[in-house]
Amino acid sequence: AELAQARVALVKATTDADRSRQLYDAGIIPLEQWQNAQDALHAASASVQVAQSGVADARVDLAYVEIRAPITGTVASVSTQEGETVAASFATPTFVTIIRRNALELVAMVDEADIGNVRSGETASFTTETWPDKEFTGTVLRVAPVATIISGVVNYEVTISIRSNTAMLKPDMTANVNIVTAQREALEIPPACLHRDQTGTWVYIRAPSGEREQRAVTVGARSADGVEISRGLTAGNSVLLPAQEEAKP
Repeated sequence: AELAQARVALVKATTDADRSRQLYDAGIIPLEQWQNAQDALHAASASVQVAQSGVADARVDLAYVEIRAPITGTVASVSTQEGETVAASFATPTFVTIIRRNALELVAMVDEADIGNVRSGETASFTTETWPDKEFTGTVLRVAPVATIISGVVNYEVTISIRSNTAMLKPDMTANVNIVTAQREALEIPPACLHRDQTGTWVYIRAPSGEREQRAVTVGARSADGVEISRGLTAGNSVLLPAQEEAKP
Protein backbone atom coordinates (compact mmCIF):
# COMPACT_ATOMS: atom_id res chain seq x y z
CA ALA A 1 0.00 0.00 0.00
CA GLU A 2 2.84 2.39 0.82
CA LEU A 3 4.46 1.62 -2.53
CA ALA A 4 1.19 2.29 -4.38
CA GLN A 5 0.77 5.58 -2.52
CA ALA A 6 4.34 6.62 -3.36
CA ARG A 7 3.79 5.82 -7.04
CA VAL A 8 0.64 7.98 -7.11
CA ALA A 9 2.61 10.81 -5.52
CA LEU A 10 5.34 10.35 -8.13
CA VAL A 11 2.82 10.61 -10.99
CA LYS A 12 1.42 13.83 -9.51
CA ALA A 13 4.89 15.27 -8.94
CA THR A 14 5.86 14.44 -12.53
CA THR A 15 2.75 16.19 -13.84
CA ASP A 16 3.35 19.25 -11.65
CA ALA A 17 6.99 19.42 -12.75
CA ASP A 18 6.04 19.28 -16.44
CA ARG A 19 3.36 21.98 -15.95
CA SER A 20 5.78 24.18 -14.03
CA ARG A 21 8.39 23.87 -16.77
CA GLN A 22 5.85 24.96 -19.39
CA LEU A 23 4.70 27.91 -17.25
CA TYR A 24 8.28 28.92 -16.55
CA ASP A 25 9.15 28.74 -20.25
CA ALA A 26 6.14 31.00 -20.90
CA GLY A 27 7.33 33.45 -18.25
CA ILE A 28 4.24 33.01 -16.12
CA ILE A 29 5.93 31.68 -12.96
CA PRO A 30 9.32 32.53 -11.47
CA LEU A 31 12.36 30.26 -11.54
CA GLU A 32 12.03 29.42 -7.83
CA GLN A 33 8.58 27.91 -8.28
CA TRP A 34 9.79 25.71 -11.15
CA GLN A 35 12.77 24.53 -9.04
CA ASN A 36 10.43 23.71 -6.16
CA ALA A 37 8.42 21.50 -8.50
CA GLN A 38 11.63 19.71 -9.59
CA ASP A 39 12.62 19.13 -5.95
CA ALA A 40 9.18 17.69 -5.21
CA LEU A 41 9.63 15.32 -8.18
CA HIS A 42 12.98 14.09 -6.86
CA ALA A 43 11.53 13.57 -3.38
CA ALA A 44 8.61 11.59 -4.79
CA SER A 45 11.03 9.41 -6.79
CA ALA A 46 13.07 8.73 -3.65
CA SER A 47 9.88 7.81 -1.76
CA VAL A 48 9.12 5.19 -4.40
CA GLN A 49 12.59 3.67 -3.99
CA VAL A 50 12.17 3.55 -0.20
CA ALA A 51 8.79 1.85 -0.56
CA GLN A 52 10.26 -0.69 -3.00
CA SER A 53 13.00 -1.53 -0.47
CA GLY A 54 10.34 -1.99 2.18
CA VAL A 55 8.50 -4.46 -0.03
CA ALA A 56 11.73 -6.39 -0.65
CA ASP A 57 12.40 -6.56 3.11
CA ALA A 58 8.85 -7.75 3.73
CA ARG A 59 9.32 -10.54 1.17
CA VAL A 60 12.48 -11.69 2.99
CA ASP A 61 10.61 -11.73 6.29
CA LEU A 62 7.73 -13.60 4.68
CA ALA A 63 10.15 -16.30 3.50
CA TYR A 64 11.02 -16.97 7.15
CA VAL A 65 7.47 -18.13 7.79
CA GLU A 66 8.39 -21.48 6.21
CA ILE A 67 11.59 -23.17 7.43
CA ARG A 68 13.15 -25.28 4.71
CA ALA A 69 15.98 -27.76 5.21
CA PRO A 70 19.15 -26.92 3.27
CA ILE A 71 19.80 -30.61 2.53
CA THR A 72 17.89 -33.72 1.52
CA GLY A 73 17.90 -36.56 4.01
CA THR A 74 16.08 -38.46 6.73
CA VAL A 75 14.65 -36.70 9.79
CA ALA A 76 16.36 -38.28 12.78
CA SER A 77 14.71 -36.20 15.52
CA VAL A 78 12.36 -33.24 15.99
CA SER A 79 13.53 -30.82 18.68
CA THR A 80 10.98 -27.98 18.33
CA GLN A 81 7.23 -28.46 18.12
CA GLU A 82 4.64 -26.17 16.58
CA GLY A 83 3.58 -23.44 18.99
CA GLU A 84 6.79 -23.38 21.02
CA THR A 85 8.63 -20.12 21.63
CA VAL A 86 12.02 -20.00 19.94
CA ALA A 87 14.75 -17.71 21.28
CA ALA A 88 17.94 -17.32 19.25
CA SER A 89 19.66 -14.70 21.39
CA PHE A 90 22.71 -16.80 22.31
CA ALA A 91 22.61 -19.89 20.08
CA THR A 92 20.88 -20.99 16.92
CA PRO A 93 17.88 -23.15 17.85
CA THR A 94 17.59 -26.69 16.50
CA PHE A 95 14.26 -27.57 14.91
CA VAL A 96 15.01 -30.96 13.40
CA THR A 97 18.08 -33.13 12.96
CA ILE A 98 18.48 -34.45 9.41
CA ILE A 99 20.87 -37.17 8.30
CA ARG A 100 22.03 -36.73 4.74
CA ARG A 101 22.17 -39.90 2.68
CA ASN A 102 25.67 -41.36 2.32
CA ALA A 103 27.08 -38.58 4.51
CA LEU A 104 28.07 -40.71 7.49
CA GLU A 105 31.68 -40.44 8.64
CA LEU A 106 33.66 -42.51 11.09
CA VAL A 107 35.42 -40.74 13.96
CA ALA A 108 38.14 -42.93 15.48
CA MET A 109 39.96 -42.15 18.72
CA VAL A 110 43.65 -42.96 18.12
CA ASP A 111 46.08 -43.17 21.02
CA GLU A 112 48.97 -40.71 21.08
CA ALA A 113 51.43 -43.60 20.74
CA ASP A 114 50.01 -44.46 17.29
CA ILE A 115 48.90 -41.08 15.94
CA GLY A 116 52.36 -40.18 14.61
CA ASN A 117 52.02 -42.59 11.68
CA VAL A 118 48.46 -41.63 10.67
CA ARG A 119 48.16 -39.38 7.60
CA SER A 120 45.33 -38.11 5.42
CA GLY A 121 44.63 -40.38 2.46
CA GLU A 122 45.54 -43.62 4.21
CA THR A 123 43.24 -46.62 3.84
CA ALA A 124 41.15 -47.77 6.77
CA SER A 125 38.90 -50.75 7.38
CA PHE A 126 36.48 -51.31 10.23
CA THR A 127 33.77 -53.55 11.60
CA THR A 128 30.90 -52.62 13.90
CA GLU A 129 29.44 -54.27 16.96
CA THR A 130 26.21 -54.72 14.98
CA TRP A 131 27.94 -56.30 11.95
CA PRO A 132 31.10 -57.98 13.28
CA ASP A 133 31.46 -60.18 10.17
CA LYS A 134 31.04 -57.31 7.69
CA GLU A 135 34.15 -55.27 6.87
CA PHE A 136 33.69 -51.69 5.69
CA THR A 137 36.39 -49.60 4.04
CA GLY A 138 37.23 -45.90 4.09
CA THR A 139 39.90 -43.23 3.74
CA VAL A 140 41.40 -40.97 6.39
CA LEU A 141 40.15 -37.42 5.80
CA ARG A 142 41.76 -35.47 8.62
CA VAL A 143 43.53 -35.77 11.93
CA ALA A 144 42.50 -33.43 14.73
CA PRO A 145 45.32 -31.04 15.71
CA VAL A 146 44.14 -30.93 19.33
CA ALA A 147 43.97 -33.96 21.62
CA THR A 148 40.86 -35.30 23.33
CA ILE A 149 41.59 -36.53 26.85
CA ILE A 150 39.32 -39.36 28.01
CA SER A 151 39.82 -40.68 31.55
CA GLY A 152 43.34 -39.28 31.54
CA VAL A 153 44.26 -40.97 28.24
CA VAL A 154 45.36 -38.71 25.37
CA ASN A 155 43.61 -39.51 22.08
CA TYR A 156 43.29 -37.75 18.75
CA GLU A 157 40.15 -37.77 16.62
CA VAL A 158 40.71 -39.22 13.16
CA THR A 159 37.86 -38.64 10.70
CA ILE A 160 37.43 -41.35 8.06
CA SER A 161 35.19 -41.17 4.99
CA ILE A 162 33.29 -44.38 4.32
CA ARG A 163 33.66 -45.84 0.84
CA SER A 164 31.49 -48.90 1.41
CA ASN A 165 27.72 -48.93 1.23
CA THR A 166 26.46 -47.05 4.29
CA ALA A 167 22.92 -48.44 4.16
CA MET A 168 23.80 -50.91 6.95
CA LEU A 169 25.32 -48.23 9.17
CA LYS A 170 23.60 -45.88 11.60
CA PRO A 171 24.85 -42.90 13.64
CA ASP A 172 26.55 -43.58 17.00
CA MET A 173 27.45 -47.20 16.20
CA THR A 174 30.62 -48.51 17.83
CA ALA A 175 33.36 -49.52 15.39
CA ASN A 176 36.70 -51.34 15.56
CA VAL A 177 39.11 -49.63 13.17
CA ASN A 178 42.32 -50.64 11.42
CA ILE A 179 44.29 -47.90 9.64
CA VAL A 180 46.96 -49.00 7.17
CA THR A 181 49.90 -46.67 7.78
CA ALA A 182 52.47 -48.67 5.78
CA GLN A 183 52.64 -51.70 3.49
CA ARG A 184 55.38 -54.18 2.61
CA GLU A 185 55.70 -57.70 1.28
CA ALA A 186 56.02 -60.37 3.94
CA LEU A 187 55.91 -64.14 4.40
CA GLU A 188 52.80 -64.89 6.47
CA ILE A 189 51.35 -68.05 8.01
CA PRO A 190 48.21 -68.77 10.07
CA PRO A 191 48.71 -68.15 13.81
CA ALA A 192 47.61 -71.72 14.57
CA CYS A 193 50.80 -73.08 12.97
CA LEU A 194 53.05 -71.52 15.62
CA HIS A 195 54.42 -73.42 18.63
CA ARG A 196 56.24 -71.94 21.61
CA ASP A 197 58.15 -73.19 24.62
CA GLN A 198 61.17 -72.15 26.69
CA THR A 199 63.54 -72.74 23.78
CA GLY A 200 61.75 -70.46 21.32
CA THR A 201 59.17 -70.47 18.52
CA TRP A 202 58.91 -73.04 15.77
CA VAL A 203 56.63 -74.55 13.14
CA TYR A 204 56.34 -77.96 11.55
CA ILE A 205 57.01 -78.19 7.83
CA ARG A 206 56.83 -81.05 5.37
CA ALA A 207 60.34 -82.02 4.31
CA PRO A 208 61.08 -83.07 0.71
CA SER A 209 61.17 -86.67 1.94
CA GLY A 210 57.61 -86.27 3.22
CA GLU A 211 58.60 -86.45 6.86
CA ARG A 212 57.57 -83.87 9.42
CA GLU A 213 60.38 -81.49 10.31
CA GLN A 214 60.56 -78.94 13.11
CA ARG A 215 61.83 -75.52 12.01
CA ALA A 216 62.72 -72.62 14.32
CA VAL A 217 61.31 -69.29 13.16
CA THR A 218 61.40 -65.61 14.11
CA VAL A 219 58.03 -63.87 14.30
CA GLY A 220 57.50 -60.34 12.97
CA ALA A 221 54.34 -58.27 12.66
CA ARG A 222 50.87 -59.67 13.22
CA SER A 223 47.63 -59.02 11.36
CA ALA A 224 44.06 -60.03 12.03
CA ASP A 225 44.44 -63.42 10.35
CA GLY A 226 48.18 -64.03 9.96
CA VAL A 227 51.66 -63.84 11.48
CA GLU A 228 54.74 -62.60 9.65
CA ILE A 229 57.75 -64.94 9.63
CA SER A 230 60.86 -62.80 9.25
CA ARG A 231 63.37 -65.69 9.53
CA GLY A 232 63.31 -69.46 9.28
CA LEU A 233 61.02 -70.05 6.31
CA THR A 234 61.18 -69.39 2.61
CA ALA A 235 58.51 -69.22 -0.03
CA GLY A 236 57.53 -72.72 -1.05
CA ASN A 237 57.88 -74.39 2.36
CA SER A 238 54.88 -76.54 3.27
CA VAL A 239 53.84 -75.44 6.76
CA LEU A 240 51.63 -77.91 8.61
CA LEU A 241 48.44 -76.96 10.37
CA PRO A 242 47.74 -78.59 13.75
CA ALA A 243 45.38 -81.10 12.13
CA GLN A 244 48.11 -82.15 9.67
CA GLU A 245 51.00 -82.47 12.11
CA GLU A 246 50.19 -86.04 13.22
CA ALA A 247 49.04 -87.18 9.79
CA LYS A 248 51.21 -89.58 7.82
CA PRO A 249 52.81 -88.42 4.55
